[in-house]
Amino acid sequence: MCIRSKLCACLEHDLQRIILFRYSFVQFRGTVNHCTLHGRMPSPARISFYEVSQCGYYRRGRPRPEFGSLPEILIDLNKWAPGIPFNRTATYSPASSGKYYESYCFDVKRLVSSGDLFLTLWIRTETAEGRVASIRGNSRLGELDIRAEAVPQGFIPGAPAYFWIIPSQRQIACIRFDRQLLHRHDLNRYMKGFMQSCSRFVVGDTSRDGVKTNIRGYSAGRNQQIYSKMYERFSTKPVKHAPQIELIRRRRGDIRKVILKKKLSWSDPVQAGTLDHIRRLLGLLEVEHPQELSHKFNSTIEMTPTSAELDSIIEGYEEGDGWEDIAFAMKGGAIYWLSSMNKTSTHDLGIAPMQNGIYPLHQIIEAVHPLRNRLLGVS
Repeated sequence: MCIRSKLCACLEHDLQRIILFRYSFVQFRGTVNHCTLHGRMPSPARISFYEVSQCGYYRRGRPRPEFGSLPEILIDLNKWAPGIPFNRTATYSPASSGKYYESYCFDVKRLVSSGDLFLTLWIRTETAEGRVASIRGNSRLGELDIRAEAVPQGFIPGAPAYFWIIPSQRQIACIRFDRQLLHRHDLNRYMKGFMQSCSRFVVGDTSRDGVKTNIRGYSAGRNQQIYSKMYERFSTKPVKHAPQIELIRRRRGDIRKVILKKKLSWSDPVQAGTLDHIRRLLGLLEVEHPQELSHKFNSTIEMTPTSAELDSIIEGYEEGDGWEDIAFAMKGGAIYWLSSMNKTSTHDLGIAPMQNGIYPLHQIIEAVHPLRNRLLGVS
């Protein structure tokens, strides 16, 4: 059994232990996933940086793209999204398993001076009981009809996610307020979907909403070779503080325990099914649960991983294979969390959400851009 399978099995064991002891469920501490629907005072922002490890159109087995640079893709996205109805800005379909829903472009702005692109995605959620933010599907960027009430017909319920893409550094930044989730993988799916059917490199018929139909292939430009089969790729991985990762590797022999942290959310249909299973076994189905909450589980496995296992654990975490966080407990009591190795910082940007709980993108830009060089560590 590979190390990742062992970690999964360990968490399953601990979930069963939670069920058997029957007391842990009522001790969960929930964190709000949906945007709050009332105006608030300014909240600090957590800014987490990730490297764009792949972007472009690839031939099978080739490590480098044939064409489709990150700056070109961002220019295309900035031109495409503002001109079409909101409900047509989704670039990928929801998973048949219900593991994730589609995302829409809520707002986008590219800064000509730096080439940076700021993007707000609207991450669709299930319709919840009571008040939830939603947007009229046929409204357009800049004139979006937003409601904070029971979802009317033709409106799309969801929550915003804020991103800052820096092509000169080949990095993206996830900007989170309050207890928002990262949604980095939603961005990866969104960008890949856009590249698949909407960018300048797609050869096909163009519909009114800018989506290509009858796709014949992909090409670097007019009068260039058309490739009938290409692989569009957009992927990201955490920007790490390399010295701290190397410290863990040097002290591998001192590792005594691996600690896993997992968050299950009611807004994720698959995870909600797991939580309902726990509630059913605990006899809590008659107790009303708040749909906006998520619950955290910690699990510990006593082990000293081999060098290969340690590399696999770190690689899996960077690829986002499901763990919210992983820590290594050392001989002597020191604990190193992988999340603390990420390039993440907290800043008071001095901006507050609107009454519907959404932070205006232009205010995020005005607050973040003056800090650009300091946040990126460039002069």
